[in-house]
Amino acid sequence: MNGLGHIRDGKHRSLPADFELRCTPDYISPTFPSGLAATLWVLTNELLANEWRERGEIESRQLGQLRSLLRFARDRCPLYAERMRAARLDPESMSGLAELRRMPVLTRTDLQDNFDRIRASQLPPHTDVTGELATSGSIGAPVRLLSTNITTLMWEACNIRDMVWAGIDPRRSLAVIRRFPEQFQQARTDTGAHGDGWGGNLDKCFATGPSHVMDISQDLDTQLSFLLNARSDYLLSYPSNLDILRRAVAERGLNLPGLKVVTAVGEVLFEHVRRGIETTFNVPVWDLYTCVETGYIASQCPGGTGYHVHEENVLLEILDENNEPCEPGQPGKVVVTALANYASPIIRYDVGDYSTEVPEPCPCGRRLMRLKEIIGRQRGQVLLPDGRIKFTQHLSHVMAEMTGIRQFKVIQHERDRLEMLIVPMDDFSENHKQKIIEEFREYLGFPVEISFTLVPRIERAPGGKYLDFVCKAT
Repeated sequence: MNGLGHIRDGKHRSLPADFELRCTPDYISPTFPSGLAATLWVLTNELLANEWRERGEIESRQLGQLRSLLRFARDRCPLYAERMRAARLDPESMSGLAELRRMPVLTRTDLQDNFDRIRASQLPPHTDVTGELATSGSIGAPVRLLSTNITTLMWEACNIRDMVWAGIDPRRSLAVIRRFPEQFQQARTDTGAHGDGWGGNLDKCFATGPSHVMDISQDLDTQLSFLLNARSDYLLSYPSNLDILRRAVAERGLNLPGLKVVTAVGEVLFEHVRRGIETTFNVPVWDLYTCVETGYIASQCPGGTGYHVHEENVLLEILDENNEPCEPGQPGKVVVTALANYASPIIRYDVGDYSTEVPEPCPCGRRLMRLKEIIGRQRGQVLLPDGRIKFTQHLSHVMAEMTGIRQFKVIQHERDRLEMLIVPMDDFSENHKQKIIEEFREYLGFPVEISFTLVPRIERAPGGKYLDFVCKAT
């Protein structure tokens, strides 16, 4: 059969008919250790089957995972023992989210200050710590936490499901431009690094194609040369970088022959950026939503109707500013519980993002929780003088459509004062400044003061991400 149905350990496991990958049995490499291959295959099939179950069954299974995690965290993690005791939360008797919401939301500061009090004193059987993860620090000081063989396995299973949904065939070639570890020096050269496979356990499980990687620190011309030489089927990078690349490709009359899918990661993908990339490259854009602290959160719906949450990996809540559940269709904070991490349990964590749940069933038939869009990060906001916040998608669109501007960054220093960093094109003028002031004041609803600073380049934040709006006001 097609797809992941054959693993070279003498066993046969078949995907449900609707989930067959568009490839032949040689898709599977015989080099993957049979025990791990079988485990990953069983888990991946479980994820693919679970998305079609009745909503009540999905929630019941998730509640079972949650109870197990809470029991463990209560017994092994001092911070959560205190929080559950104060909230009078008993994992054995809890019947749903109503009881869980008695626990306070976990903040980024909580994680930074309580590494040892969140770290489990003992791990479950067959669970091993495999490393320490740290966030990039792009929105403040980094966060540390532990990863395990189980969190890695769940990441890989979600990754495979994401590829199934996107129609990505790992036997083809992949180009990646993102931040890489400092010690990976080859990625920081003019030609980038090249490999025979996609890397990690994916190579051991699948017969993957060649990969080409470059660090995001390389300049635009170097990135373009790298992509033209790579001639890859798939391209993965940050939305802001993809937008800069597609503008350069259009301006210079270039093309990337053979490109089939562009994957956006690490930043919010605004709709006008998606349209621009798809128009220039004439290929679909695939968006996924992950974070270091919790792994996969959601992936784009294969039918194009929002995002589906990887509910086997995370329990996701949408909360208002008072940490109460939002009404259907109301945007709110994304608060996530990571269901697979027992070394550094992450329970009710405010990841710093905003989204909107869609309560209606998805036309694609999948019954996983659905998000309308990833609205933006907390940094992607403007704080108004009266304390209200406004998201910046509209202003990002205004700036993106403005002629004369190659790149921009807005810093809100005070509630009534913004600084605009501009990488200007040759025709940038005072008229552009006046137009920006008018657009911002009309959208924000008050006469905000805007200063302009012209710069040759805008540096990316630690971790390689690009922050177009940064709020420093309090």
